[in-house]
Amino acid sequence: SSGINAEWPLRPGVFLCVFIAALCQSGNNLSILSDKAKGPAPCLKTCTGDRKTTWRKADAWIVTRVDFTKCEFVSTPVVMATINSAYHVHNLGELFDISKSGFSYDVYDNGRSGLVNLANAYWSVSWVATGYIC
Repeated sequence: SSGINAEWPLRPGVFLCVFIAALCQSGNNLSILSDKAKGPAPCLKTCTGDRKTTWRKADAWIVTRVDFTKCEFVSTPVVMATINSAYHVHNLGELFDISKSGFSYDVYDNGRSGLVNLANAYWSVSWVATGYIC
């Protein structure tokens, strides 16, 4: 099994709560281990969200854009995201076009008719971004 349609049987938002709880336990010892994201430690910020987005068809994919402009990152943050549907978190698709203001999420529809309608009706995107604000 490729794991593309793997489900994590937790309620939507639980992923974010667990991540935030772990983050709070770490105190002020935040750091980003990335070749791309660089800056002083006092300027690190973690911003999270969970929202319904509008999906559109793009060739063999369905695509949505998540905006996190209000996080006020000054450079591209490190981003993790999942799709919530009913009471499952799906690790499918991929993030692309990541910037300081947001990212795009795409899911291969594999010829499944109506997937874009299903996504618009039932999916939300949960995300965590950590980056620099100064």
